[in-house]
Amino acid sequence: MASMKKIGLALLFLELTLMILASFDCVWSIIDAMDDVDKTLTVALNYDGGQFSDYLWKRLSKNVAWAPMILALSYVLLTCKKQWAEAGLFLLGLVLVIALSDQVSSSVIKPLVERLRPSHEPEISNMLHYVGNYRGGRYGFVSSHAANAMGVATYLSLAFRKKWLTVSLLVWSLGVCYSRIYLGVHYVGDIIGGSLIGVTAGIWCYELLLFVINRMHNRSMNQLSERMVAKHFLIVCSIWLSVLFLFSYTAWRIYSPYVMSIIANVY
Repeated sequence: MASMKKIGLALLFLELTLMILASFDCVWSIIDAMDDVDKTLTVALNYDGGQFSDYLWKRLSKNVAWAPMILALSYVLLTCKKQWAEAGLFLLGLVLVIALSDQVSSSVIKPLVERLRPSHEPEISNMLHYVGNYRGGRYGFVSSHAANAMGVATYLSLAFRKKWLTVSLLVWSLGVCYSRIYLGVHYVGDIIGGSLIGVTAGIWCYELLLFVINRMHNRSMNQLSERMVAKHFLIVCSIWLSVLFLFSYTAWRIYSPYVMSIIANVY
């Protein structure tokens, strides 16, 4: 618990330090060099993967891709008999993580920094691949998708403390992050910045959750009750079922017309 507080404080200190340093002229030359590297990496990671990749990454980038995980988590919370207070506080903490990650990235940092998305940057916009002519809003630093995904992943990983859940959440959140680069609407730096915001929000909200629960029950624990933690496998299954569904549905949408035409020609 103490180590998590130290990590949270360190990340917050790092973010504040970077914002302060950005106000000094001597730092702008370093920022310009980092910007060039960021653009080069983004162009390298953004490519035309064809219809299958286009459809897959576009769907993963949408909020509906989180539906199975939300349903599984809702079931876990609703079946926590005699632990409604803890489940309710846990849910409030999760909502707070998303609200903090989203609002800090979208309502504070984006209008403050005003960094153009790669899709709106004249220098490289014509070098990128887009899906369905989607270009996103004008400003992109930091990525709200990355902040929300990493915030949720951090919060749930700390709350349940199960290896396979942590691995599954990390894979899922990294997929969401990369989808924004593939769509051409975020730089790598936008993703890194958003991830830092999300991880910080996840740690702080988790520490707040533990503080409230421990004060309510007059105890000192570093995770949720065993009854809730024992059901973590449902969330793990929902994540991988979502991945399987995304791949299967994408394959069906892309290749089913060809299969049906072959069948029609045969018969």
